[in-house]
Amino acid sequence: MSTYLLSFFASDDKELFSNAAYGNSGVSSAVQSDGGNYASEENQTQTAIKEVSSSSNNSASTASRDNGPYTVQAVLGAKRQIVIASGINAKITKFKLESGDRFRRGDVLIQYDCSVDQARLNEALSRQRVTQVQLVAYQTLSTLDSASKIELTIARENNEQNKAMIAQIRGKLKSCQHVAPWNGRVTRKMANQHEYVQTGRVLMDISSHDRLRAEFLIPSNWLRWLNVGTLLNIYIGETDNNYTAKIVSIYGEVDPVSQSIQVVAQMEKYHEDLLPGMSGSATFTKPNVENIFAKGFLGIKLSK
Repeated sequence: MSTYLLSFFASDDKELFSNAAYGNSGVSSAVQSDGGNYASEENQTQTAIKEVSSSSNNSASTASRDNGPYTVQAVLGAKRQIVIASGINAKITKFKLESGDRFRRGDVLIQYDCSVDQARLNEALSRQRVTQVQLVAYQTLSTLDSASKIELTIARENNEQNKAMIAQIRGKLKSCQHVAPWNGRVTRKMANQHEYVQTGRVLMDISSHDRLRAEFLIPSNWLRWLNVGTLLNIYIGETDNNYTAKIVSIYGEVDPVSQSIQVVAQMEKYHEDLLPGMSGSATFTKPNVENIFAKGFLGIKLSK
């Protein structure tokens, strides 16, 4: 076996060096020694690669001229949504709204029992009236040189302390009820009337009664033709309907891993059948390629 291998390499030594001089490897000489079968297959492979490359270039050229549509997944959300929590330790005396109920701006959503604090306020007001009379009396005596400066200062500071106490109690009484900041709907109720709640206890979630917004992720290279104000079509699976929306916000950072950026679009009209949390798809139609940088986010010139 060893003798055969030595004779094989000795017989093909010139051919190996000859192929190496022309940039070929030892594999090429072995292919040639086998009657050129592998060389033929290699040529066919190279031809196939060129055909695939040519086809890919054609496809890329076609995609660059494609004007859409482009579709991504989208989720609906409220324009304004807040969580209401208790600011004091107290008993709930009024909480008639249920999940899904509507309310108007200025409506009292939750009322607490603040009778003790109201009594403390009445006491502080009474004390302040007394110290106010004392202060006036000492001021009169001071003009007649019948009261010292120290007595006048003490009377004045006692009156100011009572005023400060009144302000504190009135500030706490403002936390005795939650007033609706805008027209909206109760998203979720997490407490009930007659419950005693601690400070920080979450009571309810509310959302505004406005046109809903759709949030979604897009590839960052779409910013070449997509911008604030771009129209799109939103399909919602729960209703099986299509709605018109417009982009109102583009986040200020691209995710470097996924090369995507978050976008917010707002419905053109308010739709009674839509609720936050519904999902579907957002579809865009890409503008003409020659107008990419004139209409896209990347073409914006920031004002100084």
